Amino acid sequence: KCTLHKKRKYSLYCMEEGEEYFEDHICTYFPPLTGKSARTAKLPLNKQPKQVGRVRLCSSSLFFEPDDVKFPVIKFPFKNIKERAIRPSEEHAGSGVVNVFTFPINGHVTMLKFGQVNPHVQIREPATHTFSLTYGNLNEFLTTVNSLLGLSRADYSSRRET
Repeated sequence: KCTLHKKRKYSLYCMEEGEEYFEDHICTYFPPLTGKSARTAKLPLNKQPKQVGRVRLCSSSLFFEPDDVKFPVIKFPFKNIKERAIRPSEEHAGSGVVNVFTFPINGHVTMLKFGQVNPHVQIREPATHTFSLTYGNLNEFLTTVNSLLGLSRADYSSRRET
């Protein structure tokens, strides 16, 4: 059955108090490969498991909202991102997938699995997450992400001055 309106799971209630919402983009998310699926890590990106959805940019985190409601919304807090900046990925250039960026993170949060309100689940294992923007300018998006990433790491007094 085809419907014009998809049920969206993400809401502003997913954000922390005081966090601001900026923008979102249609994207493809390539979950990190672990356990038995890690054997497919040598496959090109276009052959790896993927989820289509939206990446949502907020003042202190990125969210991924999959189109398929059986998958949870994933929150990537900036404080857990290991790198000082997120850059376009050159590693996947030959895969045919464009506008790719990756980032290593120490942990993330899952919420709203099957579109139901449940306790948030903290995943505290380091992993590298990979995304591909479907539309939009990757460099402009990452410039905004990296500005917010830098601000989220600044101490409170220097944030108040900007």
